[in-house]
Amino acid sequence: MQKQLAILCFWGLFLLVSACGGESPSQGQNGNDQTQDTSATGDNSGTAASEPACDLKTPVLDGNRIFMRQTQRMVVITADSSTYDDELGDSHRILEVYNTSNCQIADRKVLEVNESPDFPYYLAQINYNNSSTLVGIRGASNIYCYDVGNLRLSNPIQPGFLRERYSEDAQSGHILRLEVWEDFLVGFAQDKGVFAVSVEKTAMQASPVLPIAEFQTGEGQYSSLFAFSFPEGKSQLAIPSYDIDADEFSVNPLFDQPLAVNTTLGSNVRNNRYLVLPLQGQSGAVAIDMQEKKRIELPADVETQSVQNILRWIRANVK
Repeated sequence: MQKQLAILCFWGLFLLVSACGGESPSQGQNGNDQTQDTSATGDNSGTAASEPACDLKTPVLDGNRIFMRQTQRMVVITADSSTYDDELGDSHRILEVYNTSNCQIADRKVLEVNESPDFPYYLAQINYNNSSTLVGIRGASNIYCYDVGNLRLSNPIQPGFLRERYSEDAQSGHILRLEVWEDFLVGFAQDKGVFAVSVEKTAMQASPVLPIAEFQTGEGQYSSLFAFSFPEGKSQLAIPSYDIDADEFSVNPLFDQPLAVNTTLGSNVRNNRYLVLPLQGQSGAVAIDMQEKKRIELPADVETQSVQNILRWIRANVK
């Protein structure tokens, strides 16, 4: 009798554990394919676990939905019958913003066709500043910026470059990557390289940020140094890079915090491998290796010397 009771207890416990077990693969796993998804919940890094599930009736491409915690709004790019092209099908260029508290739409904008109706727009990744309310939008060659907090869309803009860029084929200039970095958009265009855009939030006016220096590293390849302006006359220097094969993009800021540095360079040194920029308001300088895309650490007794002496030290000690 005791043996029978033990067996019954074992099977009862087994059934209880099974009933309380995990989800089935179809419930608990989310694939990373490029299929369309009509759910407004996303797997973007800005998505909160408590985000409500707002169901959409229109298709959303993978990655084209972002939940902004600080505004409690969902941003999506979608397509519907109003943008449908009879020959090419869905045209993903409708920007919609939802209040996630009630899943009601807060704003809707139809973006212009960029080269072809079947070229979709994509939402940019948010990098470095998770408190930003700006969302970047990239088309084939057009860029927009959207202020989610104030429901305002910038003018469309195309990347600008310090030197003339040449196209190799019809795909040249297509924007492969775009990220939001503070109040800037930083990206990469095929065969043309990295670029940056600043956004004046009061007027929501977007404009190109040209690099202060550009070192040619190969045929049609450049290492570009940007000086991003911050309050109190400070700047953050960055040499963005993009590994196409690995799909790895880095804004690559050179300072831990923005510094007061002289960002004016003569045209005769903008293509140099080694650059020296004096600090403002204090002694010292910042040295940069454009080929390696990094800041050069200077000894204390060297960084306060003249620019020419610092360059001599670099050439003698940096390989």
